[in-house]
Amino acid sequence: MPVSSPMMPSESTRQSDPASIPDGPAAGERPRRHKKAASSVGITIEGVLFITLTFLIGLAAINTGQNLLFLMFSLMLATLILSGLAARHNLRRLAVRRFYPLEFYAGQTVNGRIEIDNAKRLFASTSIGLEDVIGGPGHAPRPQTHSLRTFALMIPPRRRVSCAVRLTLPGRGLYTLRHVRILSRYPFGFFEKMQRHEIGGKLLVYPRLFPALAVLAHCPHLTHDLEVDRKGAGSSLFGVRDYQPGDPVRLIHWKLSAKGHGYKVKEFEQEESRSYRLMLDLHAPAPPSEGLLADFEKAVSITATLARTLLREEAAVGLWTSTGNIPLAAGPRHLRRIMRALAQIQLQPPEARRVYPEANGHGVTQIWIEYHPAGARPAGAAGPPRGADRRYTIDVRKVAVSEDPPPPSAAPRDLYPESAS
Repeated sequence: MPVSSPMMPSESTRQSDPASIPDGPAAGERPRRHKKAASSVGITIEGVLFITLTFLIGLAAINTGQNLLFLMFSLMLATLILSGLAARHNLRRLAVRRFYPLEFYAGQTVNGRIEIDNAKRLFASTSIGLEDVIGGPGHAPRPQTHSLRTFALMIPPRRRVSCAVRLTLPGRGLYTLRHVRILSRYPFGFFEKMQRHEIGGKLLVYPRLFPALAVLAHCPHLTHDLEVDRKGAGSSLFGVRDYQPGDPVRLIHWKLSAKGHGYKVKEFEQEESRSYRLMLDLHAPAPPSEGLLADFEKAVSITATLARTLLREEAAVGLWTSTGNIPLAAGPRHLRRIMRALAQIQLQPPEARRVYPEANGHGVTQIWIEYHPAGARPAGAAGPPRGADRRYTIDVRKVAVSEDPPPPSAAPRDLYPESAS
């Protein structure tokens, strides 16, 4: 299914997982050679002044016939020719590669690098500027262009230089890596030589995270439900008591029993079944207002924050978005699946096809994230269905949150190990 219109699959329908985006060649795959890079030359302000001065001296030499002026004109003209030839040779046989984290959170600053190879045998490349152009996100009404810039002072012959970059993208969604520009004003700064290497790629940015406590404060019963503080067969220690005949030996607290006060047995807290389904209705009046779009983005961030918080508490979490279902599951891999889906969802018109929530099993709690203004929900939009053991509702307009520092991203890896030469 195209990533431009992701849909989370229902468990009953065998649709492709929207959380997957098309990746490029796997790491270790032989790089493919790109087409020859497009080149262009621009004149700097210094170059305009020098060319003007050269023209004036040449004109004066013709009018006066003085040998000294002819000599100066010849030297300046030779300098211009040498500058153009040196600039052209400086960018010959260069190849670039990107190393970015493929997925991270909106507002999170991640470290990456751009590598540049100099395949020339004898000559170094000097004063090389690099600019990576990123466009997106794809679902935004007005996609923006973001540029990453870095600089390499010198690249020795047959060597590779790695340039560090720091990347921060403001919103969730699928971003497109368009091309890399190599810029240089070597040797005298009269001309700016540019090469454009078309190296495509994708970056998936997860929703921005909010502080978990600020979100849970609007649903206090949810915090209580995560762990019920009473004796049972859970995994958290509730207390100790004296040993009684018939108690399992594995429950004996040997360290406390060794103090000579008799055998002591550990008791554990009772943990209820912790299963939660996050409910986010994507249908909205068309066209949506700016305020509704802002509240929707806030709702997506709150949903992502709840999913991350609940899964870190080892609860089972599912997601329903009125266009599909992600079934209940737990673990880091499931969190990644939910985040990939939330990164790409977008509002749907009222007449769009609707997928209804899956039937709730025993002990499943529904958490509705409500962002529609009162009376603004489109006709036919789903409300909280019956059958849930418990239902909580979080009104995003009542949640006052600030940005939560996102978790550190994984170490950068080769996004697309393709060279451009």
